[in-house]
Amino acid sequence: MPNATVQDGVVTIRYPRRFLLLTGEQRQAVITLNRTIPWHRHIAVQSGGSDIIAELGDLELASCEIRGVGSKIRVELPVPSGVIPVRLGGGGAEMVVRRPAGVAIQVHLKGWGSTCTFDGQTYFGNNLWLQSAGFDPAAPCYHSLEVVSSGGLVTITSH
Repeated sequence: MPNATVQDGVVTIRYPRRFLLLTGEQRQAVITLNRTIPWHRHIAVQSGGSDIIAELGDLELASCEIRGVGSKIRVELPVPSGVIPVRLGGGGAEMVVRRPAGVAIQVHLKGWGSTCTFDGQTYFGNNLWLQSAGFDPAAPCYHSLEVVSSGGLVTITSH
């Protein structure tokens, strides 16, 4: 059973470590956030060896950080109400970030051996800075979407 705690406005969910490979047991956490509450605080997710799906499209988001090792990370971002920093990190991962159509974004890709598809264009390398057409750092946007990935496939698109 997972252990959930709340301290200083931070909700932490921890699963006990077990030999899951021997039993074939899979663990899953589905967490639903109340969309009537403005999430002016940071949303952070850390995971190892699993898929992370963050459907944040209905939330008022202030910032977001998601880290996973050996994971597939999929993030759907909401319409920003300001300048929103987002940080994603993973090793050997596939990362997909979707933002609403017409929302500008600036991307900083760090890491090695990563391939980045940004709005239909493919880029290779590390320490890349990319931005969508019409990007204005003073307007509501996703500023400095930082992606730290090694050996992964990163896709950033709009819907």
